[in-house]
Amino acid sequence: MANMDLVELERKLIAAARANPPSDTVPVAFEKRVMARLTELHAPEYAVFWARGLWRGAFASIAAAVVAFALHMIVAPRADESEFFADQFESAMLAAVDQEQEVDL
Repeated sequence: MANMDLVELERKLIAAARANPPSDTVPVAFEKRVMARLTELHAPEYAVFWARGLWRGAFASIAAAVVAFALHMIVAPRADESEFFADQFESAMLAAVDQEQEVDL
């Protein structure tokens, strides 16, 4: 069946359609309504899917940034509560020099 060519398939379908005439029970303009519904169907717009996904990612990133900022503000030491890192580093580095000067005096 997979190797059947399209011309042969079309010939068989047309022969089957001619052998079975439409019945009188088919509603008036049924085929027009079906064709109208088929033309209403649209192909999926992939740009909409991409845009929706990118907006969700953007909102998730903003939410993560807000949570990280809030945690930083809660956990981070205040400047007035402790010395600055530079001052602590300088005092640690110069502690040995200060001790040598005290010994020489």
